[in-house]
Amino acid sequence: MNQQPTITVLSGGFGAERDVSLASGQALADALEQDFSVDLIDLREAVLPSGLDPLTTVVFPVVHGTFGEDGTLQTLLEEKGFSYAGSDRISSQLCMDKGRAKTKVAEVGVNGAPDCYFQDPESVDLENILSELGNDLVIKPIDQGSSVALFVIRGREEFQNALSTIDEGNWMIERRIFGREMTVGVLRGES
Repeated sequence: MNQQPTITVLSGGFGAERDVSLASGQALADALEQDFSVDLIDLREAVLPSGLDPLTTVVFPVVHGTFGEDGTLQTLLEEKGFSYAGSDRISSQLCMDKGRAKTKVAEVGVNGAPDCYFQDPESVDLENILSELGNDLVIKPIDQGSSVALFVIRGREEFQNALSTIDEGNWMIERRIFGREMTVGVLRGES
């Protein structure tokens, strides 16, 4: 008789989304414990915890943002031979970069909001962007997950205020689209 594997839920991490990840990990572990043996591990370093056996453990990563969703954790899991839930490293790397992801989905006919990119908030030409994209905008880091450092703004004053709080980095400004927002999960080509 085959024994069920242990489910190891990895949560926490060390980025801006740590607290969200810890809450997500706890909720997932609580749900899985009804049917499985579950270990909940708070990751605090960019390494896999010692003592995990790829032959008896299935990993469920719930580390948000950098390290957890950018392909780094997935690469470590794949290199060590672990089965794990979620997207593979290549998909994770692509999807964590919002600019690359938008380009990729546009190649297959999915429309996205008009956008522009910047690194230095002091170099942003407010008037040109407002003219091109309109007054309702979304500013977000290209390479962070969740809603970390996301700004939903309306007009010049809110735009200036948002830019004054932003550090240099990789940023995207998109025209805000009003309407219903939906997420569709796809697994092995089926939704």
